[in-house]
Amino acid sequence: RRMIDTTGRVMFIAAAFTSSALYLFADHMVAIIYGHGRFVETVSILRVSAIFVPLLFLVLVLASAMNAVGRNKALAVVSIVRIVVCVIFNWLLIGYWQQRYGNGAIALVIIAGLTEIPATMACWALLPRGAVGSAVLLSLLRASVASLCTVVPLSMLQPLGLLYLIPLFALLFAVMAMVTRLVLPSDLRLAMEMVRNKVLAPAAKRSARACRAPRPRRRRLGRRRRAGGPARSARSPGARRSRRPRARSRRRRARSPPPLLAAGRPAGRALSAGPGGPRLVTG
Repeated sequence: RRMIDTTGRVMFIAAAFTSSALYLFADHMVAIIYGHGRFVETVSILRVSAIFVPLLFLVLVLASAMNAVGRNKALAVVSIVRIVVCVIFNWLLIGYWQQRYGNGAIALVIIAGLTEIPATMACWALLPRGAVGSAVLLSLLRASVASLCTVVPLSMLQPLGLLYLIPLFALLFAVMAMVTRLVLPSDLRLAMEMVRNKVLAPAAKRSARACRAPRPRRRRLGRRRRAGGPARSARSPGARRSRRPRARSRRRRARSPPPLLAAGRPAGRALSAGPGGPRLVTG
């Protein structure tokens, strides 16, 4: 129930905004997409479909709740029955509506919207008892009132043009949503916090990285310096040549055998081999 109440209020805010904008700017959207004076009948179709947008969003909320509780088969049956009913009524009424009003597509939109009512009732009945509370109906009522109070005044100001209607629509819808308590002050604080964390904070970090000065590179100095000359790097060829003789002398010392010391003789004496045989040499 808590999930349905929370998700439903957010969905109804989106439904009220979408239905209001679709009704007010239907002619402008058709003119922008298809050009002025073309597909004028589409404007009436969009405005009729805008009436059923809140009901469609309510069905989406209830269908999500049915999936959450594991009523997938029942939801599939409801959807199939709704599709069959839509097909039958469309076959019966689209031709009649086309002959009488010159726009048979409006009948299709009206039938699709009206079949949402029994689908909503079926989903409501198939959910566990108490899953859908009065908060959902109250949010639906607030969304309808906010959308109606936004559309009626701005419909009289259609000659002003799109440049003035868009800011007026945004301002009036925000005021109506706050007045009807469709949008709460806590929602505004949450939205500002999300904008601050997701948009402003990464932008500030990128600007700080861009303004940070690059660090100067430090050069390594050689271990030995030439007399009267600057220090050479440890990786310079001069430093390598200066270390080579020292390394070679170490290798020679390591290869030379140690002096032979006779057992019991003092240090400095060694045996030397000559033509006359071995003799003792005192160093």
